[in-house]
Formats: sequence, structure tokens, C-alpha cells
Amino acid sequence: MRKKGNVFLLEEERNKDLMRVYREVITRQLQVKGAIDMKQALTLIVNSPSSRYWVSTDRACSIIYKMNKGVSLERMKKNTATFYRALYADFLNYKSIHPELPVKHIVEIIVQNPAPCFLLSPRVAGMIIYKMKKQCLKETMQRLRYCF
Repeated sequence: MRKKGNVFLLEEERNKDLMRVYREVITRQLQVKGAIDMKQALTLIVNSPSSRYWVSTDRACSIIYKMNKGVSLERMKKNTATFYRALYADFLNYKSIHPELPVKHIVEIIVQNPAPCFLLSPRVAGMIIYKMKKQCLKETMQRLRYCF
């Protein structure tokens, strides 16, 4: 399927949400096991519910139109297909309640709802978390230098 929509439009907010889930998963792992298994942690992070659907309205509309036509999601990754199936199910529920609203308007409303998972692979999530931790350390060091 062809990608539409601005990928970087919601990147900063998504990354903050990802870090929130990262902290929760790491804290839980430390309490239960006393150690961190990063591979398992990243899988749990990616499969954890996110605060909203981190996808642009244009991309979501494109997928919903294709799913309405009966296009299969077989070629998508498992996590991506789960993400879009949940989006489509929410769309159908909302559409049954408000059939008079246009598709784009419904999608704009649904995208703000909590999503069942992140639209990322564990490897990509790990890279994002690494970059954010590195940026945080850099900012902390700059603040400390400014204090002294």
C-alpha cells in the first residue's frame, strides 16, 4: 500500500508517549524480575496500548478506504495490521452511530482515541528510545554546565 500523510507530523508526541510506556515497562520488569531483558522489554513496549493512534489522518483515511474496498492487510507486518484493524473496527463502530458524518471527519475523531499498540517494530522503538535518552543526557549536561 502506498504511504500517504506526513510521517513527522506527530513524531515528538509519539516519542514522548513511547518513553512513558518505556518507563512503565522497565519499572515493572525491575519490580518483578529485578533485572531488565531489553529484547522482551521492547516487545512489550511496542505491544502496549498507546495514548492515541499515531498516524496522520490522510494515511488513516487511505487505509480505511482500501479496507472498505476489501484490500487485504496480509502484506503488512503483524503489528501494523493489528493497528489498522483496530482503527478500522473503531471506524465502523463510530460510523454505525453517526452514519451522516463524512469519512475524513470520523477518522479525525477516531485517531485521537487510544490505540491497542504502537505502529513500530521493536528495533525501531529501541532506536527511538536510545536517541531520546541520548538527547536527554545531552540537555542535562548542558544545564549542569550552565549552573557551574
